[in-house]
Amino acid sequence: MSKKVLFSSVGGTDPIKYFRDGAMLHILRVYKPDAVYLYLSKHMYNYHNKDNRYVYCIEKLGELLNHSFEVHLVKRPELEEVQDFDYFYEDFNRVISNIINEYKDYLILLNVSSGTPAMKGALQTMAALSEFKMIPIQVTTPLRKINIHDQNLDDYDVEVNWELNEDNDENFENRCVESKGENQLAAIKKNVVAKHIDAYDYVAALNVSNDIRDFLGEDLFKLLKAANYRLQLNFSGINTELKNTSYDILPVKDYERKIILEYLLSLNIKVLKEEYADFIRATTPVIAELFELVLKRICNIDLDAYSTKRKSNNILIRRWSREKLSRNPDLLEILDEYFLGGIEERPLASYHMSVIIEVYCSDTKIKNTVRDLRNVEQRVRNLTAHEIVSVTDEWIKNETGYKSEEIINKLKYLANVSGMNISRELWGSYEKMNELIKSFL
Repeated sequence: MSKKVLFSSVGGTDPIKYFRDGAMLHILRVYKPDAVYLYLSKHMYNYHNKDNRYVYCIEKLGELLNHSFEVHLVKRPELEEVQDFDYFYEDFNRVISNIINEYKDYLILLNVSSGTPAMKGALQTMAALSEFKMIPIQVTTPLRKINIHDQNLDDYDVEVNWELNEDNDENFENRCVESKGENQLAAIKKNVVAKHIDAYDYVAALNVSNDIRDFLGEDLFKLLKAANYRLQLNFSGINTELKNTSYDILPVKDYERKIILEYLLSLNIKVLKEEYADFIRATTPVIAELFELVLKRICNIDLDAYSTKRKSNNILIRRWSREKLSRNPDLLEILDEYFLGGIEERPLASYHMSVIIEVYCSDTKIKNTVRDLRNVEQRVRNLTAHEIVSVTDEWIKNETGYKSEEIINKLKYLANVSGMNISRELWGSYEKMNELIKSFL
């Protein structure tokens, strides 16, 4: 059972009236919080000084329940204007903020039945607008009608009232009712989180979610972090975040297919977010990967057979090997003829691969697609890498003849002819993941 703290204004029916619990004492009886803060205006403070009625009854209740209540008094001996909503909203906010800081991870209970209408209204408003989860509790009167304040509070025998309290019976009626209205700030921020998720901005979604963490489950945070790792192509981060859960947000397990699909999906999200400069700069790695796949799957040429591998700063670099190329004289001749001075032992690049595809591939559509993508890479990427330009979809169209979505489709086409089998369902896997995440809001 979670630990609890009650904040309660004290009103004219507290602690006991007409042989039944007032709201403050009744909430303590039902919820058994670990601590209680009693807010005392001038008149209630005077009653406390006169006969200790509030603390006395709480201590007696603790003895009856075999439960220890930690009692704190919030004294406002000068407070006479008890109908000022703004005053109470500000003062309650200060006091309850301190309680939250003092009792971290405790559930905060609010008595919204004791005190003046301004006090009760301020607490209800706080519960509706706070970033922290607080439970406003109403206590119905024993007769289910408005309390009539005709008992003389100045002539109050606290011991007699306690002894005659009918709610001390073990079969007492629980008159507590938790307000069911959703916290309005949480509701608003949940909508904001959902919009960030739909926009693939998982970092922003996490930041807003942290503001209302008390209203959200931990699974939401795990999934948001995993989604952000997915966008970063950080597969180990996903595995760590979703370890010991049943969630699986990656639809493809084969590594080669997975890396191509996830990279293309991340490119598509850059387009959807209109991050066109980042999109263009990020096309080069996947263009090279897809050209190599075309060579391997369509042309039966495995570049690993004609290159050497070496790590530099934890990055694997493959270079052409003239010695290995000499085992395929036709391939070596093609490369030597195309590149002035012959093919050098440089790192493998897409422009090398496009030359080989042009000769060895018999499929006209594939060759045209390769040419188009090489043109995009040369014309647009070099401009964005070396000049300060405003990159828009229209700019890309003017420079290459293709809009960003058309470039994405060409990349998807090469992936599919190379055996990647990117179905409509796979292409929509981010939307499916987003719906899963939003189900936890």
